[in-house]
Amino acid sequence: MRFIQYISVLSFLILFGTVKLSAQSKANRFPEIGKPMPYFELKGIRDYSEKKVSSEGLKGKPYVLYFWSRYCSGAVQSLKKANKLNKKFKDSVNIFLISGMGTNVGGDNFYFKGTEPGIDNLNRLYSRLKNIFELDIPNVLDSKLFQQFMPGNGVPHVIFVDKNGVVQAITYTINENKLRSLLDGKAFFYHDESYLGLQREKQHAYTRKRPFLIDGNGGQPTDFMFRSILANYQLDTPKIPKIPTTIKSAYKDDYTGKKGVLEGWETLAELYKLAYFGYRGDTGKIYKWDYKYKSNYNQLILEVAKDSVFKDIDYETRKNLFVYSLIVPRERSTPKFLKAKMQSDLKSYFSYKVSIEKRKLPYWQITTTNETLDRLKTKGGKKALSTDAYTKVGFTNTSVDSYLGTLLYLVVPKLKVPVINEISSQENIDIPLTNVSLFSFEEIKTLLRKQGFQIKLTEKEFNVIVISD
Repeated sequence: MRFIQYISVLSFLILFGTVKLSAQSKANRFPEIGKPMPYFELKGIRDYSEKKVSSEGLKGKPYVLYFWSRYCSGAVQSLKKANKLNKKFKDSVNIFLISGMGTNVGGDNFYFKGTEPGIDNLNRLYSRLKNIFELDIPNVLDSKLFQQFMPGNGVPHVIFVDKNGVVQAITYTINENKLRSLLDGKAFFYHDESYLGLQREKQHAYTRKRPFLIDGNGGQPTDFMFRSILANYQLDTPKIPKIPTTIKSAYKDDYTGKKGVLEGWETLAELYKLAYFGYRGDTGKIYKWDYKYKSNYNQLILEVAKDSVFKDIDYETRKNLFVYSLIVPRERSTPKFLKAKMQSDLKSYFSYKVSIEKRKLPYWQITTTNETLDRLKTKGGKKALSTDAYTKVGFTNTSVDSYLGTLLYLVVPKLKVPVINEISSQENIDIPLTNVSLFSFEEIKTLLRKQGFQIKLTEKEFNVIVISD
């Protein structure tokens, strides 16, 4: 009996020790803030004085490793910012762009033709981006290094290292203030995206499967029968998803949440849209049903003495971002009740007067002629999209809506006015593979006009949310 107990205890100790050592080994694999950077080598460096350099060779001058991925449009667009900072600080700080294939790339994932994984494809894309963005920054394409220092899939992933080779920060943003502080040896604010930081965050992860603040889900538990909460999105609040795009998410149980529950973070402007129109933001679709048929406008009209709470937004420090949580009995979860309650909550705290008015407002109108549609009319074949998602696009046997939506998907969310496709034809078209920067609205407008489409800034009457004191 004692022998069996001894074996059981010994097995437990061996198992526990193995798990503990395995976790510690994984933690040691990734850089840790406040500790020396693990040894690495940069090979095949382009736009740099040397083709190869090690972490030891980089000591004596601060450096930044800036990891990005082709599968994140935000990270791709951020290359321009990194390049600009490199030009300003290259004499005092080395900045290296690093990309490659992540561990989750490939397998059963779906890719458009032109976006398939692989270093050769990534190399071709970077060459095109280099020309479009006029990049002149040291860069490395190395999947092994990319996977070695990336504890998750989130990009940009930025590692700041001082002149002594000690990691000072691991985060997802880079700016001039951070670089100056790194040079001066001063501490600076950042969100901890290190391996250990991500592990700590998992202990307090948020899920829509439980309400905000219940059972430690974002705070301390509280008993209630009915509640609505409006709170500042504090820096020490665990990460919370954005509030659902439409209020319909609270009508039913599905993967986004539970019936009777509407919660998440957003700017004040987007909360007002959700409360009065029943949806927030802009999906990036130029043929958005609410623009074309309901004539709802995608921006607020502010007639207030102070509008900083609407416009002075900082996503990194979470300035003027709010968490809203509304939980009602399931039987009361109707569109009318949810919108009325949300409107009441916003009125109770902010005291603004709100109205929906009809006003003549600007928008980008897209039209064309029958001759153009006849010329572009599809010759048949299987529907197909060819694109690298950033610098070229082509279609076979697709609708005008699909073509325009793909062509404008990166720029539409940034425009301050709607873009509306007013072409009524349902005929499918063919578009030859064409080089165009999908980051540039000017290039896109030029291309559309060459193809026979008309795009112009004009006006018409819209329903718009007006906020006043």
